[in-house]
Amino acid sequence: MGSARLAYVQKQIRVYRVAFSDLSVGGAGVGVELAGAANKLITLRHLQMSKPSGAVSPIQLEKLSAACTGGTSTTPTPVPNRTSHAAADGVVKLYTAAPTKGALIDQIQEIDLATTDVVNEAFDPNNGAYALEAAAERLVLTFPGAVTFNGYIEWQEEP
Repeated sequence: MGSARLAYVQKQIRVYRVAFSDLSVGGAGVGVELAGAANKLITLRHLQMSKPSGAVSPIQLEKLSAACTGGTSTTPTPVPNRTSHAAADGVVKLYTAAPTKGALIDQIQEIDLATTDVVNEAFDPNNGAYALEAAAERLVLTFPGAVTFNGYIEWQEEP
């Protein structure tokens, strides 16, 4: 691949992050949801969670084929890693009251988190990272019970 083509491809990839501080998940169920977008490939790059109010085990990272419904959520504005990037197409919802979960495709990963833990999960977008290929698809973090914690979710978008 020529350097001009490589530079073009790199400019098409946009990276976004949503951070959360003292996110209080009110009970068992979905706490964080990343939604896919039409005509975009959205790929998970990084997930960080730290110092929950109580030990949480297991947290499930899951892929869904349909959106969650109901619940109580906020939709923070994703922050691009470069100011020149357009607004994100991916949407994150942070739930304080769990929604009804959409149809499960797969349970991807289990995460155990003790009160002193910091979990940093990096996913290589070029080597099997988890991707959303349609607007209906979702990546969610599902919790076994009520917890308050900090962290962020980071993803990339490409046409």
